[in-house]
Amino acid sequence: MWLPLANILHRKLRTGLSVLAVGIGISMLIVLVSLSRGSIDEVVKRWSSIRAELWVLPRSVDVITAKGDYLDDRVIQQILNVKIDGKPVASQVTPVFKASMHLAGQEQSVWGIDPDDLETIAGGKKIIKGRQFDAERKFKTLIAQKRAGRRDYDPDSISKSELGEGLELIIDQRLAQAAKANIGDSVGLLGKKFVIVGIIETGVPARVLTSLQTIRCIKGVSRARSTFYFARVNKSIDAVAAQEAIAKDLPGLRVERTGAFAGILADSVAIATIIPDVICGISVVVSFLFILLTVYTMVLERSKEIAILRSLGANSGFIHRGIISEALLISVGGIVVGIVLSYGGKMLIESHWPLLTVDIKGQWLGLAVVVGLVGGVLSSQMPAWLAVRADPLAALSEA
Repeated sequence: MWLPLANILHRKLRTGLSVLAVGIGISMLIVLVSLSRGSIDEVVKRWSSIRAELWVLPRSVDVITAKGDYLDDRVIQQILNVKIDGKPVASQVTPVFKASMHLAGQEQSVWGIDPDDLETIAGGKKIIKGRQFDAERKFKTLIAQKRAGRRDYDPDSISKSELGEGLELIIDQRLAQAAKANIGDSVGLLGKKFVIVGIIETGVPARVLTSLQTIRCIKGVSRARSTFYFARVNKSIDAVAAQEAIAKDLPGLRVERTGAFAGILADSVAIATIIPDVICGISVVVSFLFILLTVYTMVLERSKEIAILRSLGANSGFIHRGIISEALLISVGGIVVGIVLSYGGKMLIESHWPLLTVDIKGQWLGLAVVVGLVGGVLSSQMPAWLAVRADPLAALSEA
């Protein structure tokens, strides 16, 4: 191993550039894969906090963006009426009205929910600072009074001062840190100024939660409508059976299990993970072309030394192993540099875009090591083959 090491250190700058090239390729592989998979895993983990087994939405609504038609809340009772062997499949149905806002440099999903449904949506996540929106249910009670038992009411009948009672929201801790937001700050949503009244633990499915009644009122929705619903299945009934029963009885709805959201999300953003994979592949190939070029140049420069070794009795296997060892040394150096650069890239990304998740797992590091070693071996084959095939007499006579 000392001879290959001495050979690659003979041209330190060239070897250093090759190690750096491999390191950049390896770091791109680790960071891009960790970013794309980590971001998806983070969203799925937040969805797992929902205390409901089924997700019910119109068939016309896009599953990921949740944009499309709204459903009349009369569907809640229809879901509750679905039975299996005489038993209702759902014990609770939670409506959600979805909106969006710009905060912390990114588009944020906003879920309008009934203040009494916070526990179902947050799944036990606690408000660590401040309080819940519409904590005293004043705005919810006001809307109920305006309806007076009717299906419709006039949203324009709500005065500016009355609406002000409902312009409250809570955000999760990670978003609060990213936006440098605190209790009492005002943020824009649907053309209104909402006040942040609470900060909840990180891990809720939507980073911004506000009153369902407020969102509907601002949107001018006179009749109770929602974007989608979460249904909690009775303990004595299997979730898959409940899903099939609701889908059968209410064919106009799409019914998904919340536990299957990971697969739904992965299928929907498959192209978003393919692109980073392609970029990684190209960068890794280019990196190992540097190794091939470096080792090939070394072989050409040392044709006399290789000829002398052959004349002294060194067989083809010895020469071949030496060339491969040189390439592997460069690869190992590149792997080490790549891992260091990966953690540096993780820190850089998360400091500038704190809502992005770069989850560097052992499996991605292992993949990088395997790619690095295999790439090193493969890139050394042509230079090694040329070194073995070279005529020692011709090399010595030319020298």
